[in-house]
Amino acid sequence: MREFLKSTERYQSDHPEIKEKARQIVTSRQNAAQVNQAICMWVFDNLKKERIPGFPNAVGTLRKGSGDCARHTALFVALCRAAGLPARGVVGVAYAPIIEGFGAHAWAEVYVGKWIAVDPAWGQPIATTARIKFGGEEDRIKHMERLSIEAGAEDAQQAE
Repeated sequence: MREFLKSTERYQSDHPEIKEKARQIVTSRQNAAQVNQAICMWVFDNLKKERIPGFPNAVGTLRKGSGDCARHTALFVALCRAAGLPARGVVGVAYAPIIEGFGAHAWAEVYVGKWIAVDPAWGQPIATTARIKFGGEEDRIKHMERLSIEAGAEDAQQAE
């Protein structure tokens, strides 16, 4: 689990601003599930939803106060790690009810006795939507930039 607690270029969990924010969020929380819930909802409630190109990192996201799913995930993972909760970012596709279809997305996984999917961008401490995981968030460029989802021939005929 040590790997999922360490500070990295993206998940700067040892940065003073991240450590202080984690301390503020989880002050009275006792167990891993409560820490996950508190941090997930804090990120969801306090970050403006905004698409921002470039390489996300936790400190930049905390300072800006906004970001897309990758930035929500970066901040969430760093805050969890700073609070002592093993966490990792992942990428794939998820079903988005607002578009009634699947789209590229980033979310997190935390270890609370087992790994569970968490979606801080959608305010889901236990992710409830259908999703397909491609890999770790560091794989984002390799997988997501080349992702293409097309309707099957049957779907295309129905659309005509």
